[in-house]
Amino acid sequence: MYGKTYRGFLFSDQIGIALVDKTRHHPTFFVTDRPEMLPITELIDTPLILAETSDTQEPFDGRGLSRFDIDGQTVYFANAQASQVDAIRRGTESFVRKLPLEEPFERIRQAIEEAHSVFRAA
Repeated sequence: MYGKTYRGFLFSDQIGIALVDKTRHHPTFFVTDRPEMLPITELIDTPLILAETSDTQEPFDGRGLSRFDIDGQTVYFANAQASQVDAIRRGTESFVRKLPLEEPFERIRQAIEEAHSVFRAA
């Protein structure tokens, strides 16, 4: 029924929007490492940053998205107004000074893997 759009529907319309709706504070931007999350920009006004990580499973061409590089890592962003671009760049650079963009995604993957291993062992 969904064909090639299924993963985008699942990540954006089902999982992503539920997470966005649960936020207590309105963030300056959201960060993801999954290109399948890009369709969420049709559902929210907040800019979305796509960080290419070493775990990126498929090559991403980024056509139609604005981008910048931080420490050799390409960062794409969507849903941003021209007036927000500097704030997005500064916010991303500030975050990267404290923690690599990949780190939160690595922790999430490790937690999921641990939960799966506990489930498999049971």
